[in-house]
Amino acid sequence: MTRQRLVLIALVLFIVALALRLAGLDAFLTPDENLWAARTAHFVTALGARDWAGTNLTGHPGVTTMWAGALGLLAKWLLAPSPAANGLLASAAELAARTANLAYLPWLRLPVAVLCAAAIVASYLLARRLFPERTALLGAGLLLSDPFLLAHGRLLQMDGLVAAFITISWLALIVALRTRQRGFFVLGGLSIGAAVLTKSPALVMGPLMLLAIVGARLLRPMPQAAEGSGPVRAGRAAGLLRDLLWTGVPFVSILFLLWPALWTAPAETLGGVWGLMTAYGGGEHELGSYWLGRPVAEPGALFYAATLALRTTPVTSIGLLLALSAFVLPGRGQWRGTAGMLLA
Repeated sequence: MTRQRLVLIALVLFIVALALRLAGLDAFLTPDENLWAARTAHFVTALGARDWAGTNLTGHPGVTTMWAGALGLLAKWLLAPSPAANGLLASAAELAARTANLAYLPWLRLPVAVLCAAAIVASYLLARRLFPERTALLGAGLLLSDPFLLAHGRLLQMDGLVAAFITISWLALIVALRTRQRGFFVLGGLSIGAAVLTKSPALVMGPLMLLAIVGARLLRPMPQAAEGSGPVRAGRAAGLLRDLLWTGVPFVSILFLLWPALWTAPAETLGGVWGLMTAYGGGEHELGSYWLGRPVAEPGALFYAATLALRTTPVTSIGLLLALSAFVLPGRGQWRGTAGMLLA
């Protein structure tokens, strides 16, 4: 494929994905968005006052969500300023005074929509390095039209962003392990760092990515003549260390770059993230739950299976069944799965 055609396809994907996410941004308000609007206003105020500790507003931690809202607030001030606000900080104060403000809400959502649309293009560009072109295009089409991703990819919340960052991080890591190109290790580290800054459950991706990097190095076949060779084992260990550094340093760097609270109180800030994650994951939600027609304190493990089934489209279900069959049926050389891709 020529470079011009690739650029054209990427541009069309971005335009379609963004158009689907921009329609009616000012027509509704969802739960929690008023909270994120308030947090965005306080985040911008803290940045303006150089109150770095003040950027630690919630253990979610929702940092990328607040940065996205801050960019939207800046765009609103530059392109459609409020008569009552004569500066960015004044706009933040106006928003804080009335968070459910439909004059501000579409601007706050706009950067989320742009980021999620761009993530689909990035996913396509990465996927085409792993799969045939038609497969990568099909995947991009499914991503840009999936109802759940489409709904959350246009809200001032965390879920759309964290899904986008996790998808990019895994695709980049698999490409990196296949090609050994350092740029993809860096992209994987930056993406998983952004995912952690978005929502604390993404922390589980760190150990999983570490396991993938270590496993890819340890399981990679060695030349038979070199088995048991000390220099070869040392070279393998050095290669593993390089992979970890090229992923880990960008991961840590983006955490500190985008979250000023880590500059002044790293232990307290990270402790708040861990505390909220374990509290939500190990106990009842403070507002309770509504499950099987009645309010309950804790719906139990069945909740997750049922929710996944309800949110999965027929197309996704068929795709999952086909993917599963590719792992268990013999003679499918072109569908060897992730392990095969890592070791190829």
